[in-house]
This record gives sequence, structure tokens and C-alpha cells, in this order.
Amino acid sequence: MGISRRSASQSTPNVCGWDEPAADCPSSWFAPSHRFPLGQSPSGATARSTCAQRRERSGDGRIVHLYRGQKNPIFVITIVDRLTRCFLGFRVVWQRTQEVIQELVDEAPKAKRYYSDAFDAYDRLWYHWGVYEVSQGKNDTYSVEGDNAELRHYLARLARRSRCFSRCPEALKAALKLFMYCFNHRQLHKQRFPNYSAHVYQFI
Repeated sequence: MGISRRSASQSTPNVCGWDEPAADCPSSWFAPSHRFPLGQSPSGATARSTCAQRRERSGDGRIVHLYRGQKNPIFVITIVDRLTRCFLGFRVVWQRTQEVIQELVDEAPKAKRYYSDAFDAYDRLWYHWGVYEVSQGKNDTYSVEGDNAELRHYLARLARRSRCFSRCPEALKAALKLFMYCFNHRQLHKQRFPNYSAHVYQFI
């Protein structure tokens, strides 16, 4: 998952009205000799001269303002109850350290068994006398894998990197906290009333 952060040294391109020349363009670009009546285009020597002058000024015939955001990886760590598939806790961190994951385990309700993938930090945690095992395949982690898929499905900021992304960790935390609140209530509702369907948005 990536958060796009804008560097302070990057400048914002000048913005002007439809009938105003941009501040970073020379005034000679908008001289009357380069303008033609509506619906009429330059032709012959005039067209070639005009295009050559514009290519000479712009380098390759195009004026492009580029914005390049800085993307930094960030991790969403979740702990999920296998029976109800409710989220018991989460962390949004820049690095998956043993200390952060231990805090997550300490704050979550205690369990008799814990399962995870083969990430090495999990093997060094204290599980409060619970038994820890590395899942073989997804036989024991299907609940957390399914909930992670729900996060990517409902939260566009976790699904796409092109247009939907988080610019700061606090915005991502707020979105996750709201979704998990609604999702957990929906899961508990399904446990009590399995014959009645309910959507996540109904528990906002």
C-alpha cells in the first residue's frame, strides 16, 4: 500500500483563466500573428513557420507541467477473530517491527491459539500462554485473509494506486476505524440473525 506525500520543495504550476496567458509563458507566444479566425487553421509557409517557432521555444513542441508525488510504503496490520471474523485490532505503521505487533497482541482479547503467515517477527512474540503456529497455506488464516480482502473491496484507498490513495496516515487510520466499527457490527448481526442479510453501510 502506498501513501502519496508531496515534497515541500516541489512547486505548484501556475493556473490561469481560459483567456489569460500563463505566467511562465513569454508574451510573444500570444502575439496576433499566431492567432487565426475561429474555424480557420494556418496553412502553407505560415503554418510551418508558426509550428517551427513554437517547437523552437518549447524544445519539442509540447508544454508539459509534471507533478511527481513521492510514494512511501505503509503497512496495515490486523488481528481477526476466526469465529466471528471481527477485527480485534489494527495498526498503521511505516515498518512491521516486533514492538508494534506485540502491542497489538497485548491489547487484543486473549486466545488459546494464534495463526499467521511465516513473517519472522510473529515467531518472537509473547502470546500470553497461547499457542502460536505458522499456518500451512491458508487453512488457518482464511478469516484474516478474507477480512483483508473486504478492506480492499470497500476502501478504494487500499485498492488502487492511481487516483484513490491516502496522503497521510491519520486519514487512513480514520477510514479503517470507521469501516471496522461498521463491519464488526454487521458480523455480529449475521451471527444473531443468519437469515436476515445486512449491508455494512447500515451500521454507520
